[in-house]
Amino acid sequence: MSVLRWLSRLIGATLAWLFNAVLSLGLFLVSAYLFTLQDSDAAVPAYITRGIAAVWLLGATWHYVKHGIVQRPYVPAAARERGKVSTRQGVLASIGCVATLVGALAIAMVVGERADWVFAGLTGDDPAHPARVALEQASVELRDVAADPAPYMAGFLVVSAVLLMLRAVGRRPDVAPAEGGATTGQRRQRRRSDRREKARGGGPAGHAGASRAEQPSYQGPSSVPRVSSSGRTLTAPMLGTFRRDDASGGWRLLQPAAGAGDLFIEAVNEPEEAQLIAARGLVQRSFEVLLRASDAVLSSARADGVALPRFTIASSVGHGAGGPSPRVTVRLRDAGSSRLYEVVSEDGMQTFVSRGAAAPAR
Repeated sequence: MSVLRWLSRLIGATLAWLFNAVLSLGLFLVSAYLFTLQDSDAAVPAYITRGIAAVWLLGATWHYVKHGIVQRPYVPAAARERGKVSTRQGVLASIGCVATLVGALAIAMVVGERADWVFAGLTGDDPAHPARVALEQASVELRDVAADPAPYMAGFLVVSAVLLMLRAVGRRPDVAPAEGGATTGQRRQRRRSDRREKARGGGPAGHAGASRAEQPSYQGPSSVPRVSSSGRTLTAPMLGTFRRDDASGGWRLLQPAAGAGDLFIEAVNEPEEAQLIAARGLVQRSFEVLLRASDAVLSSARADGVALPRFTIASSVGHGAGGPSPRVTVRLRDAGSSRLYEVVSEDGMQTFVSRGAAAPAR
C-alpha cells in the first residue's frame, strides 16, 4: 500500500470517527440533561441514552483503530468462513462480547462523568467554567468567519482539494481476497469442501462454485433435494405434489402457486434436476417472469386491438432439459379480452420470445 493511500484511509477514517464522536457526545449531553431533571421517570431514558452513546462511541473507535490506524482489509460476507463453530471460535466470540460490554461500561462511566461536568458548566452560573469559556470562544470565531469569510476561503479550498485528491487515491477499499489470497481459515474450509466434493465424485468445490456463479442468479442453487416419488405422484421441495399425466407425457402440479398458473413438466420418467430448478424459479419469481414475458407480447396484444393489456400467467410448460437452462413455454392471459399469448425462453427465463396468440388451453 502506498503512503498516499495509507494517508487517505487514515484521514477518511478520522473524519468518520469525528462525525460519529460528535453525535455520540450529543447523546451523552442529552443523558446528562435527563439526569438533572431529578425525576424517577427520566432516569430510565437517561440510562438508555447513555448506554446507546457509549456503544456508539465504542463501535466508532474500534472501526477507526481497525480500518484507520491498523487498516485491516474489509472481508465481504460471502468470503467469510462458514460452517460449524469450533470451541476456539466460540471462546473467542464470548471473550469479544464480554470485552465489548466492559468497554461500553467504562466509556459510559468515564465519558458520562465528563458530559455531566460539561453540561453543568454550560447551564451553571460560573462564567469561568472551561466549558462555557470554550463555547463563547467558538461563538466569537464563528461570528468572525460569518462576517468576513474571504480570508478563510483560500485555506478551505486548499484543504478541500487535498482531501479530494487523497480520496481519489484511496477510493477503492481493501478487500480480503476470497480465492488465491484467502485467509488460513478460508483455505482450510475450501480444502474440506474439495474433499467432500471428491468423495461424492465431483470436482473441487471451487470449480463447482464457479459453475453455479455462471448460471443466472434467477435459478437459485445448482442443486435441489431429491424428489420423493410414489408411483403416480411426485413431491418436489418448495413446489408441491405433481401427478403423472400419461396422455400429455409429463407431470402436472396439483395445486398451482398463486400467480404462477398451471405448471406442467415434460418428462418420460421423473423430471430432471434442471427442470425442477426452472420450475422453482418460475414459482418463486412469478412476478418477475410475468413482467419479462409481458414485454415480449406487448406488441402482439396491441396489434390485436388490446389498448391496455393486463396479463396473468395462465400456464407454463417446462420442456426437456438438454442443458443447464431447459426451454420454458409460458402462456399469458389478458384479463380484459381473455386472449392467450405464448412466449418461450431458453436462457433461464431471462428473456422471452413471443409466439403470438395461442389457442385456448384444453
